[in-house]
Amino acid sequence: MKPNASTAVKSTAQNSTVLVVKSGGKEPQDTTQTALSLEEKKQTPDTKKEEPKEPTLQELKDRATIVYLLQEKHNKLLEKRASLDRFAIKHDDDNARITVEDATGEEFHSSSPKTIAKLIEFWKEEFNDAINEVETNLKKVFNGEVA
Repeated sequence: MKPNASTAVKSTAQNSTVLVVKSGGKEPQDTTQTALSLEEKKQTPDTKKEEPKEPTLQELKDRATIVYLLQEKHNKLLEKRASLDRFAIKHDDDNARITVEDATGEEFHSSSPKTIAKLIEFWKEEFNDAINEVETNLKKVFNGEVA
């Protein structure tokens, strides 16, 4: 700067600082310098995001195994749901019978079309929920997230 030059510092609305230099009362010619705004300061090398770590070969193999197992589970659930969809009950006849057996050998029998229909609807909802959960987990594992 020249000894007889006047300087002024102005703050702008964008939180940047402008340094204006005037020489001998004349209007400045290309002597305006602008400091970094706050947004530009945020993008300095100190605040760079870390690049994602590349997975190891073992991590890729593990991910592939999990995807395969989830895909198998997904296919089985789809087959079971399709089987339920094909199951038809006529409500005017007592032609359907259902037997539910627990681990101890206890059995429950029913030939009520209404009861059977409600049980099948419940199972369909359970299969749909399980299928959605498996699909979500498949997407997470495939994209490298934890399942």
